[in-house]
Amino acid sequence: MPYEPAERFDQVSYAIRDVLGPARELEAQGHDVLKLNIGDPCAFDFEPPTKLLEAHRQGARPAGYSPSQGSRSAREAIARYERSRGVDVGAEDVVVTTGTSEALGLLLASVLDPGEEVLIPGPAYPPYVSLPLITSAQSRAYPCRMEDGWAPDPDAIRERIDEDTQALVVISPNNPTGATIPEDVLEEICEIAWEHELLLITDDIYWELSFGQRPTTAGAIGQGPVVVLDGLSKSWLVPGWRAGWMAFRDPDDELAGIKETVMKQARLRLCSPAPMQAAIANTLTPNADHLDDVRRRLRRRAETVYERVQSTQALSMAKPEGAFYAFVRIDDLEGSDKDWVLDLLEEEQVLTVHGSGFGDAGTGHFRMVYLPPVDVLEDAMDRIVRFAESR
Repeated sequence: MPYEPAERFDQVSYAIRDVLGPARELEAQGHDVLKLNIGDPCAFDFEPPTKLLEAHRQGARPAGYSPSQGSRSAREAIARYERSRGVDVGAEDVVVTTGTSEALGLLLASVLDPGEEVLIPGPAYPPYVSLPLITSAQSRAYPCRMEDGWAPDPDAIRERIDEDTQALVVISPNNPTGATIPEDVLEEICEIAWEHELLLITDDIYWELSFGQRPTTAGAIGQGPVVVLDGLSKSWLVPGWRAGWMAFRDPDDELAGIKETVMKQARLRLCSPAPMQAAIANTLTPNADHLDDVRRRLRRRAETVYERVQSTQALSMAKPEGAFYAFVRIDDLEGSDKDWVLDLLEEEQVLTVHGSGFGDAGTGHFRMVYLPPVDVLEDAMDRIVRFAESR
């Protein structure tokens, strides 16, 4: 008789990696698969800054534990960086985590009791959908529409708040859509959160990778409490290091209980890796030298994908404003978007992610990264458009 797993994990999934199984089967048959499913710049032609690699190497020499909250030097560097963005925090307000995903998991587990809800943008990065389920809570999406540039509608957020709502998440630039939130819209959303005493969470992991002027972070708006999630993974090109943090902007000490609950969990997992904390302490600065080139290359690649999608009647998309991703609508789709993505993989050996893996609001789309060099992207788009037009 098989042992039964916990039922609360039945609906937990991570579409971005779940699609790798069929791709590996094709590779085992001798096919080359162009993987456009994971936002890993190191899989292509991006390299982390040399000074960051050296700081990490130096930090590996002492092999002991760090404090569960993070080393003082790393937290001071993070606080300086956040203040440069207008987020008024000190080292005591920072918790260093093993990636931003761990920060999110610790935070949601500290806020949500069974049956309670967090409001998230729809479509959303899959952990925002799945992590609440682990504590028998749930997420509820406020819809964002491609026709509106994927910007949130504050009225739609208001309509979804009820007695079970405990937290509200904003993500700008967004994964999977690449959209940024206009400042006036973000200000209204912040006021909604504070009016209803919801924990406001801003995921800023792609903030440095917006193509125009850096968007305003919710952590720099107003005076209400907010928790900022951020890390090195994307803008510093080291996703495998799992270097993240959360910063509590809490001028009236309203979040002390939530922060202590986060720390209870942080102590249980002992600490985040010490070498990456040393890298943060010795390297993290605002306006880092490598970022202009990274943004320039990403913008050119995003334009390559956007222009090619615009050239066909079979696909459509809003132009990305940052991050790594194109979220493309499959026009006149017959069947499921997951079947479409798997058929694309089978016929053209290009791996993308079905939009429904980002929640119901993503249904009928697919997400692809535009991280490869332009010549590789052009080949990928030839295959994708050929497949889409043949359906």
